[in-house]
Amino acid sequence: MLWYTTILIIKMCMERSMKVLISIGLSNYKLCLFPASKVDYTNYDCFLLIVLSHGDKGVLYARDNGYKPESVWGPFTADNAPTLAGKPKMFFIQACQGDQLDRGVTLSRTETDGSPHSYRIPTHADFLIAYSTISGMFNDFYACSLIII
Repeated sequence: MLWYTTILIIKMCMERSMKVLISIGLSNYKLCLFPASKVDYTNYDCFLLIVLSHGDKGVLYARDNGYKPESVWGPFTADNAPTLAGKPKMFFIQACQGDQLDRGVTLSRTETDGSPHSYRIPTHADFLIAYSTISGMFNDFYACSLIII
């Protein structure tokens, strides 16, 4: 049995309402996530869901079982959550994705008092990578999804 801690934060913008679910099993995860996709989001600007958990290649872990990352955003597609259609839906997943150790790099900086300080960061620290489509899909529309930075 997997005893990982999963934290899901569902935040609906505008009214700043937030629901925090801590250390939940897979059945509770489904019981909370799917009803969240059925909420009337007409008066909201966006949807944000954050998952903090453990993972491996192609799988995230709830307290008692694993699940595919696609099951996190699947309930919120335009056909499943029509009042979110045309609105930003952001999903941030903080979880490992494999078994290779990232040894990182050592950085040094000098403090104002003159003493040097060293620390390590992951090799790919400070990256935010976003695609206009999910893996395996493409857009065949005149007005494609745009990412503006």
